Amino acid sequence: GSNSSGQCGIDSIEEVVRPPTQPESCVRWADCALGDSHACGITEDGSVYAWGLNDRGQCASKEGTSTSGAHDFCLLRPTRVSALDSFQPSTCVSCGFEHSCCVIDGGIVAWGSNEYGQCGTSAAVMGSDADRRGHQPHCSSSTAPSSSDICSWKPRPVRSLRGVRVVSVVCGHHHTTCLTFQGSVFAWGSNSSGQLGLGDTCNRQQPEMIRALWATPVVALACGSSHTVALTRQRMVLSWGRAKYGQLGLLLQSEEGEDGGQGTLKQSHSARFCCVSPSLKRQRTPHVSMVNQGQLSSLREMGIEEGEALAALEATNNQGVELAIEWIFSQR
Repeated sequence: GSNSSGQCGIDSIEEVVRPPTQPESCVRWADCALGDSHACGITEDGSVYAWGLNDRGQCASKEGTSTSGAHDFCLLRPTRVSALDSFQPSTCVSCGFEHSCCVIDGGIVAWGSNEYGQCGTSAAVMGSDADRRGHQPHCSSSTAPSSSDICSWKPRPVRSLRGVRVVSVVCGHHHTTCLTFQGSVFAWGSNSSGQLGLGDTCNRQQPEMIRALWATPVVALACGSSHTVALTRQRMVLSWGRAKYGQLGLLLQSEEGEDGGQGTLKQSHSARFCCVSPSLKRQRTPHVSMVNQGQLSSLREMGIEEGEALAALEATNNQGVELAIEWIFSQR
């Protein structure tokens, strides 16, 4: 593939058109991740290596080889991120467009571009992409990251997640998400298309919990350029963010609400459920005798109205309280 910045890690900038080539190294890999023009990998002992374009510190090094200009520095082969020695071992790594993150015991560390707060290492400020272009901001208060926070050339801990047991971290182009051991989902960085799932388009400089996913058993996350998806324990998918090309897989009503029954795709700024099974459609006339009374009682104790609880249990065929809650959130 393309190797103009050394992102193939083969000690060269020539494009690789031959069959897959293994980077020259004597380590055994446990995980790897790809950014736009850089890559990171974790070895079996938890050490992190990075290679490729390093003009914004995305490889956590100020060293490199200039391939086309004074500020175009690249690492042409996997280079150990020695700055992570004090954080070892790492268990998961992810790369965004120009930033990188990895999970450590007790939180997350990040490095690279932090222009939109995607590293989560800045002070707690909020702002939209429109703010930087001089347009009317979406949020009441907005402050761009300080010059010292725009790029981080060495790994820095995400302070607000210090001590939190993180299962995984996933990077989009300019935003980041993570899943905790308790099942909570946090998001931060660019939010121009609602890809953070927080109900608005304000950027976040620090992680913020996606409250729309409360009580939803999320087990995995994935991020695109400006959209995010989550997989639940019941093998259902939720998606939010930019939907211009149908990347959310959601058939949504048009802005006017009059589309002749033919749904159209539009941008969604909050967590939405992707109905992948006809059994999840709402039933108009639920019957008490058809639902599990124990599950109904549990839903009522959570403060869910009886009619809504009955509809959810019948729509999900009494498969469990968790799935019923997912269905309820999908209808709101």
